[in-house]
Amino acid sequence: MEVLSKFLLKSFRESTTYALLEDSKSSAEKSNSLLFCNPHEEILAYKLSELPSALSRIESLKDQGFYLCGYLSYEAGYFFIDKFSDTKIKSKAQKNNNKKEPLLYFIAFKDLHHPTRQQLNELFKQSEAFPESDLCIHDFKLNVTKQKYLNIIAKIKKYIEAGDTYQINYTIKYRFKLKGDSVLLYKALRKTQPVEFGALLNFSESKIVSLSPELFVYKNKLTLTSKPMKGTAKRGKTKAEDNRIVSFLKKDPKTLSENVMIVDLIRNDFGIICKIGSVKVKNLFQVQTFKSIHQMISTVKGKLLNDLSFAEILSALFPCGSITGAPKIRTMEIINELEEETRGIYTGAIGYLLPNNDFYFNVPIRTVVINEDEPNSNSNNDKHCEMGIGSGIIYESDAEDEFSECLLKANFLKSINNHFYLIEAIRFQAQKQKLINFDNHLQRLLNSANYFGFEAAPEKLKEELVSYYKNLNSDAKIRLCLYQNGRIEISHQPI
Repeated sequence: MEVLSKFLLKSFRESTTYALLEDSKSSAEKSNSLLFCNPHEEILAYKLSELPSALSRIESLKDQGFYLCGYLSYEAGYFFIDKFSDTKIKSKAQKNNNKKEPLLYFIAFKDLHHPTRQQLNELFKQSEAFPESDLCIHDFKLNVTKQKYLNIIAKIKKYIEAGDTYQINYTIKYRFKLKGDSVLLYKALRKTQPVEFGALLNFSESKIVSLSPELFVYKNKLTLTSKPMKGTAKRGKTKAEDNRIVSFLKKDPKTLSENVMIVDLIRNDFGIICKIGSVKVKNLFQVQTFKSIHQMISTVKGKLLNDLSFAEILSALFPCGSITGAPKIRTMEIINELEEETRGIYTGAIGYLLPNNDFYFNVPIRTVVINEDEPNSNSNNDKHCEMGIGSGIIYESDAEDEFSECLLKANFLKSINNHFYLIEAIRFQAQKQKLINFDNHLQRLLNSANYFGFEAAPEKLKEELVSYYKNLNSDAKIRLCLYQNGRIEISHQPI
């Protein structure tokens, strides 16, 4: 164990090529975590026309006994739809000045390790190697305005009215800056957001940090399993409130409608390649609880007709229906029309293939792409990052609620800034019972809160301050502290 721990630490410090796929949610000492290292060959495809040879090469290397780990971008799914072409995808990417991103990126590794939970915990406890104080994310920006988002939801509802689609998973992007690196970010997130499908990919062309809770497809011999996720609610403040929210989710017509549409889509996809009568739904409408949200998950299983290749299975299933909508092909056409940018790895697939033909892929939601070599004008060498967020839109969807749900899904990322807080020092004048230059102080605090992704409610701040200073009888310096989750602390000292 000590030898592997030293190897892990050395790999992370020297930033060698590796892939860590971790189940940080399981309490079992022998988890399903995998470490791929000692790379043999990279397989990349930037164009749809390059995908057949790339997929063939993956199969060949797998058959030679190598362990394949990597990802497919969402746009790789257009390969399986004749109506789409490289030109259409390329024009969208160029329009938005996106960095050229691979549609497929896998690495054939010579070695595969199974680190224990204790080994990984010990690794990430190496504070001298990865100090939390060196980590900060800031300067959050959405790639669409709220008004544009609301307008697009209105367009989606018109498509639903016309019968083109029943549900569309519409996505947008957060862009932000990172002080720190991918290991430091993953270390912080795995501690606060334990999930089954964590991923830290340190590839030469990509640095990816993913905390996904959703299984796309697991192939074990001839059995396929998928766990589509659809339906989200914010955590309560108490256990009793949590129970009420979960109970509501299980009865909410909109949530059930969203979930069952996607379950049916996955069942239909499985039916293309599975034995008749073998496709079954288990644990329908199960609600799983995570750090900041509840999510509804159902399980679909089926038996393959025969031991198909990776590419043949992808042709029936990819991309996962939970992140497109239904019906899949027409909905993907509408997504291509309405979304501002290519999604990239977000909502594609991250996973691995083994020499015995088994494979395991998640849906990369809660996934951060770190652009380390992007030109940067600031002197701190902060890295430019992006993360996709989205939600399923049906006719009953409320556009304001959907926008709020998208922002809610990003809270897990913003919470890593909870090791510091914002301070505003304001002069209180007792004779006039007022705060001097309060509007300017408040605006500065709100600007900082927005920059660092802190929750901040202006009216709540005002109410708390008034309630506090009405009991003061002399001039004072009031100290207002705002925490990442919106918590407020107020104190004072005499002037």
